[in-house]
Amino acid sequence: STLDRSSAASDVYKRQEVTICTENHCTKVIGVQSEKPAFIMNGSLEGVTATVAMTGRVPVRVCGPVRKGDMLVSCSIAGCARAEAEPRNGALIGKSLVNDDSNEERVIEAVVGK
Repeated sequence: STLDRSSAASDVYKRQEVTICTENHCTKVIGVQSEKPAFIMNGSLEGVTATVAMTGRVPVRVCGPVRKGDMLVSCSIAGCARAEAEPRNGALIGKSLVNDDSNEERVIEAVVGK
């Protein structure tokens, strides 16, 4: 799936309810694409579905260095998060559970939730 471990944004003005986030520090972010959801809301609906983790421990794609406890927000790279010291209201995806100084795009463990 192209959404795997991506930050997901809700966009009520588009046909899709959930899309990959491409906006830096986006306040429309609702969670992270999940490969192993515990519960699927609207799972009985037909068509394409996206399983979005809105809370819990989840693998998250990030760009740039992160430290344990860093707050994560979306960045301009599609589906990626980045560390942010002062996130805007509604932009917080979650918090990093790892220390990683890499500048490369990669997957880390994070706690997702508001």
